[in-house]
Amino acid sequence: MTALAARMLRHRPGASFATLLALALGALILTAMGVLVESGLSYHPAPVRYAAADLVVARPDTTFTGKDFDGEITRSTVALPEGGTVPATLVAQIRGLPGLSAVATDENIPVVTAAGGPASGRGWGSAALTPYRLLSGTAPANAGEVVLDASLGAQTGSRVSLLVGGVLRPYTVSGLAQGSGPASVFFTDAQAAALSPHRGQVSAIGVIAEPGTDLGELRTRIAALAGDARVLTRADSGQAERSADRAAASLLVQIGASFGGYVALLIIFVVAATVGLSVRHRRRDLALVRAVAATPARSGA
Repeated sequence: MTALAARMLRHRPGASFATLLALALGALILTAMGVLVESGLSYHPAPVRYAAADLVVARPDTTFTGKDFDGEITRSTVALPEGGTVPATLVAQIRGLPGLSAVATDENIPVVTAAGGPASGRGWGSAALTPYRLLSGTAPANAGEVVLDASLGAQTGSRVSLLVGGVLRPYTVSGLAQGSGPASVFFTDAQAAALSPHRGQVSAIGVIAEPGTDLGELRTRIAALAGDARVLTRADSGQAERSADRAAASLLVQIGASFGGYVALLIIFVVAATVGLSVRHRRRDLALVRAVAATPARSGA
């Protein structure tokens, strides 16, 4: 039979080539979909903004509770694309816990620089969470001073205009800072709280523990105070920075899996149709072999 199959392949290559092509293209598309699904499943955002914080209190997602028609309670968790907020009053409660070296709030204040580039407005206290360090000058001392990221190209002591909250405001550059985070503008903590788009709320609370502190126990204590907010470890704190990326990763898994299943079914039907067409084209040859009562060995001769 092997010899017969080889002769059929030599004299009638069209059907065999079509089957092989369908299988190759199907395997290629399935592999691509598998790569997409694997990318979404293995995605884990690395911390940048909170790289130096041991624990981060944030609300990167929210949970909705509903009731079905049969009375069953259902809960669904949805990632917040822009990230949620936590009460600013939680800071004072956390600072009362033992084993803390520093506790800082982080406000994500949209800022547009004079050059037209976007930046993130923060209180100077949150600089330790990345961390940022001063290259020149001093920390901001009043509402009219800011520390700029060195990448923004300003000079210490110069005057800059920043668009904050839809208002163009003049500031004096009291210092320049450098860090691994995104381009940032640092106000005083009081000014950052006043400019925050969510009064009484902060984007996140970063905690730096003292050396030797049991982080597991500290996390449990903070979680008891945080309510429905999440307490993220340093390895997971990237979830508080890029909530939209998590939603995109989940969507990538859904799209890859659904399209991959569709392609798998399509391959089955295409290959089955191709093989069936090849068999129908060989009916006369198979009937002739049967008519002469050829054995499998003679058919391959």
